[in-house]
Amino acid sequence: MSIEKQKYRNRRLDAARGYLILRMPECALRELRKIQSPEFCEFDTWLLTAEAHRDLDQFDEAIPFFEKASLLQPGNLQAHLGLAWCYKRIDRLMRAIESLENAKQHHPEEPIIIYNLACYFSLVGDKPKAIECLGRSLRMEPQLRELISEETDFDQLRMDPDFQFVAETVEQESD
Repeated sequence: MSIEKQKYRNRRLDAARGYLILRMPECALRELRKIQSPEFCEFDTWLLTAEAHRDLDQFDEAIPFFEKASLLQPGNLQAHLGLAWCYKRIDRLMRAIESLENAKQHHPEEPIIIYNLACYFSLVGDKPKAIECLGRSLRMEPQLRELISEETDFDQLRMDPDFQFVAETVEQESD
């Protein structure tokens, strides 16, 4: 590939990233469609395309692109989180959990993965795993506690004494 083609491709990728930051996913997709020879930048192309579709609430369309990206870079946190996020939005919670479990294999100490697992386990009614993951994520990153009050995923556990104990205990430990 010529240097000019590489520069052109990189400009399109940069433009797509910029449009996503500006919350202009249609423009990002337009830039990504201009890339010639995407096989030279497959991961970036797939990930950005997935993110654009996700931002457009086109979750079914985003999933294959997140899957391709995660196959190319199995340890990429962004691809796994995006995939799980989309699966959740189309009510495929077990697939969302599976994606997060895959991410956890590569990033066992990443608190946002553990926190999201707590959310998803709560949604599928697995109280012990939800509470275990919530406690672990809060011990790893106490600031995540600020998300709990607004997190609708925990609504079915919110009045549970064990759930309240975990949230309160972690709060006291972090003070």
